[in-house]
Amino acid sequence: MDNKGSNNLCNTYILPLVGCNTLSFGVSNLVNSFVADNDVNVVVHLRQISTTIMQHKWYRYHFERSGEVFVVYEIPEQLRETVKLFREGKYSQFSTLAKEAIRIQNKKAGMNYNTPSPIPGNSGRVITSRELMALDKGESLRKLLESELQVKIDKDAELASIPGEECFFALKINKPVELVS
Repeated sequence: MDNKGSNNLCNTYILPLVGCNTLSFGVSNLVNSFVADNDVNVVVHLRQISTTIMQHKWYRYHFERSGEVFVVYEIPEQLRETVKLFREGKYSQFSTLAKEAIRIQNKKAGMNYNTPSPIPGNSGRVITSRELMALDKGESLRKLLESELQVKIDKDAELASIPGEECFFALKINKPVELVS
């Protein structure tokens, strides 16, 4: 957990699979979210926990580690394949169900998805999230990346980075935890 950033690809691609987004926990309450090493859970690092958070459909339990609060959610079984694809950076191969959940939750958190709108936005053009465009290998995103990187990108290439270690969490509990049903 050391040196985890305040925002990572898990917040964009995995947190929505349990019906949450970066604002679901209250403004400024989310520190970050991570895929647990079992690929079944999302671990959410929060500043504080509330009863509302514990009443969420996919909430399983919470714990403290070094004085920090972590909430564990279970990814619905029909969306777990998404985690394997996420680990490999194969965002365009996510199921339609996963992509829709990701778009809906990120829109609630203020991320735009308007394809094939050009990016970046200036002089009246709509800004579209690169991460959301990567779900469909958006042509305007490919062209922008080719221009920025000064390289030709294959049409079959994924257009977002493979997640780094900052997206993952070793879920090792030192004491038994009572699960909430």
